[in-house]
Amino acid sequence: LKMLRRCAAVIASCRAMASIAATCQHVEVLVVGGGPSGILLSLLLSGYKGFAKSAPHPDAEVARRLQNVNFAVPVTDWDLAKVARGLQGRANNEICVLLDQLHLPSAESVHGHPSMLDMRRVATDAVPHLVVTDTVGGMWDAMNGTWATLSPGSWMQLPGWSLDAFLSSTGGTAKTQT
Repeated sequence: LKMLRRCAAVIASCRAMASIAATCQHVEVLVVGGGPSGILLSLLLSGYKGFAKSAPHPDAEVARRLQNVNFAVPVTDWDLAKVARGLQGRANNEICVLLDQLHLPSAESVHGHPSMLDMRRVATDAVPHLVVTDTVGGMWDAMNGTWATLSPGSWMQLPGWSLDAFLSSTGGTAKTQT
């Protein structure tokens, strides 16, 4: 029964998308879903790019690797494979480790450091797109209230957009369980 309801919801969403698409201007990309991936994809399609701060990185190895990068261009324009080669961390992919170290320097230490990334909009890189969803939050919107993220909430935020600031502006609070 649960699966049938979900199928009916998907069919209704598809009909709604067709109706929306018929009345919208031309868009190059249709993003289906408003979960974390859809929200991030929309941000990137809007022209936002991650730029690394030129401040010294707290990890000596990462700091050494950043000595020869161009901080004036987005991180995605760097030779990421070269800069990340051999890095080890919380991911199996070296580039993911590098991006993690830029976004959450020393995240697993008790001191943690602020993100070394700034999100800046490059309007000329924006791609016309439309996000179609019935709820924002994706599968997290349907999670039982007792479920919690396995990571600290601050790890879920984007560079330049503080989760605490958002919650304060909306009257929300972050719940912590140990």
